[in-house]
Amino acid sequence: MLDITIVTISTYTTLGIFAPVFLDETPKLVLTMISMGIMLPYDAILLSNSKTTFGKWCLGISIIDTNGSPLGFEKAFKRSLLVLWRGLGLGIPFIGLFTHIHQYGVLTKKGATSWDEELGCKVRHSNLQPLIKLLNWF
Repeated sequence: MLDITIVTISTYTTLGIFAPVFLDETPKLVLTMISMGIMLPYDAILLSNSKTTFGKWCLGISIIDTNGSPLGFEKAFKRSLLVLWRGLGLGIPFIGLFTHIHQYGVLTKKGATSWDEELGCKVRHSNLQPLIKLLNWF
């Protein structure tokens, strides 16, 4: 969710600077869909190059292939698309609530989300990064 927040704020800021009328006149659901569309390559590029994104890094999470290497771009993009569809319900209010609840059930029952199980991705957890430790201190 931190990554989505970063992408959404960046999208709104960019539109506010370069297309303020578009930002004012566009329904929020459409703006959410635009942010989600931008999120796909953001997530895939970072996962395929560094095994993590900024939000995942802050939480000590990395996504790896079964052999421990970073996901290739295509696999990372497909994973991001499945997360958007199955986990976030395309950002559509109420739909996302149900997809979150369903995937939580899948995760607790099987130990992996449906997209990670389907694609053969492993989620690796480590300690929280220093930035988060600092924020938790406050």
